[in-house]
Amino acid sequence: MPDYEYVHRQLQKNGVTPNLLWPEYCDVCRSAGEILYQSTQFNKCYNDFLFLVKKNATMHLNHKPGEIMQVDWAGDTAAVTDTDTGEAIPAYVFVATLPFSGYSYVEAFFSMNQECWTVAHVNAHRYFGDVARIIQCDNLKTGVNKRGRHEVTLNQACRELAEHYGTAVIPARVRMPKDKAMVERHCRRNLHLHTSRYTQ
Repeated sequence: MPDYEYVHRQLQKNGVTPNLLWPEYCDVCRSAGEILYQSTQFNKCYNDFLFLVKKNATMHLNHKPGEIMQVDWAGDTAAVTDTDTGEAIPAYVFVATLPFSGYSYVEAFFSMNQECWTVAHVNAHRYFGDVARIIQCDNLKTGVNKRGRHEVTLNQACRELAEHYGTAVIPARVRMPKDKAMVERHCRRNLHLHTSRYTQ
């Protein structure tokens, strides 16, 4: 069975058609020694996939410019090689995204502690040249002390950051990554790194 999620992502790119992706799929099947679909069946199954995607479609959110900055640590770590020892040192990638423009800021740190989390926000604001009205994040310990059913308690460093910049920190709901879908998407895809710093 073709990987139709991959096919669907590729078809979002300019100039990519099913007729271009089918030969690529054939090569993958041949190298794995698997029986492949002919192009008509390949396209039919993709249309069936699209029907399921549309059936489970969610509402599109319209964002205002400068309203929200979504932030998160990317799921995959990067690595920095020590030139003296050759040792690969893990680096944690912070991503901040402005949903209206899709513009992102990316920075790598050697820790995900409170200091790095705060510095990452400061650098993101400096990079964007302004401050969003709302910062949307996960329920991380570096941001949230306690999350109740109707109330969120931010930690002191997070409150002070928000007060300094005159912004509001609104964490996403628990297990609701779609609350900050834009930064989640950018954390998963191979980002064009507008900037990168390695900070201890």
